[in-house]
Amino acid sequence: MTSKQENGNRLSLVIEMMRFPLIVMVLYIHAISATRVPIEYNFSAKNIFILLSETLSHNIFSIAVPCFFLFSGFFFFFKLKDTPKANWYKEQGLRRSKTILIPYIIWNLALVIAIIIKNGIFQIIGLGYDSGIDYIKSTSWSTIMWNDPINFPLWYLRDLICMTLLAPLFYIWLRFTRYIGIILLFIFYLSPLEINIPGFSSTAIFYYGLGAYMGIYKVDILSFCNKRKQWYYLLAAFLLIIAICTNGREGHILVEKLFIPFGIICFFNIINRFVDNTKVRNFLCRMSPTVFFIYAIHEVYIYNWVNGFFVNNLNTYAAIGGILTYTLKPIIVLVISLMVYYITKKQTPQLLNFMIGGRLTSK
Repeated sequence: MTSKQENGNRLSLVIEMMRFPLIVMVLYIHAISATRVPIEYNFSAKNIFILLSETLSHNIFSIAVPCFFLFSGFFFFFKLKDTPKANWYKEQGLRRSKTILIPYIIWNLALVIAIIIKNGIFQIIGLGYDSGIDYIKSTSWSTIMWNDPINFPLWYLRDLICMTLLAPLFYIWLRFTRYIGIILLFIFYLSPLEINIPGFSSTAIFYYGLGAYMGIYKVDILSFCNKRKQWYYLLAAFLLIIAICTNGREGHILVEKLFIPFGIICFFNIINRFVDNTKVRNFLCRMSPTVFFIYAIHEVYIYNWVNGFFVNNLNTYAAIGGILTYTLKPIIVLVISLMVYYITKKQTPQLLNFMIGGRLTSK
């Protein structure tokens, strides 16, 4: 095996190991409101809770979704050796309709059906309706299924569908402009400009494009991340401190966007250090096939039920209650999601495989 092949195999292994920690990050992002809360300069219990949750969910863990976009762009073009033809794009599109489009439709419909069934049962036993059924009745299907997906984490899949459709344009752009094209996409990503069309977020465009660039030009990602890793760690730490200080204040979004690329580089380096640790490697690779299922199912009532438990049994607005809720809620959601995954895998593996886009058989 050549050195280049060994590097490619190690990179694939590192990315495989990154997936499970990244989905745990996503669960913690969804554990609190999307609103950034300013962090005060005191040691009150309430501010310690705000410092903990905002530092993790709205800063460090913000690398999660950009990582997944980067992986997708990279693997789309990684095996490409020659100029792609129309048939190659058609083949890639058909493959991703199975892994992306079908699951996107299934899991949005799953939540719609779950809301209808829940409210039907509640009506029978006299508990009344919840706001979910009113939302379905008053909202167009184009909004529920696309503009603002009812299973809201699926905005990532929606954007990924659009990026896949744009793959030929990414190839042309990057072949003509090379690294200059990436710099221009980065400037667009940092700017306040957005394409106000659902599916075309600047985050998706930049990180999918960055992954595509690395796949097209066969960039040795691990060597790039490792080459000046001390500087990357310092820059990431410096930007993180500024992001914490500006959290919920003017300028925070720009600092957060600057932090994310360096945070991703650091995360590549951290996971790369564990590749040779057999126990860690085996555990993370074993958990990797569960990632898509956790991502798709955790907002299908699981998070609401768990959140309801904490609201009814803890004062989640108090400092200690807030810290316990923030710490434990994603862990409980993770455990329940994994239980459902393994039960479904044991009882109906073919159904599970269909719902997660054939990812069981592709592992």
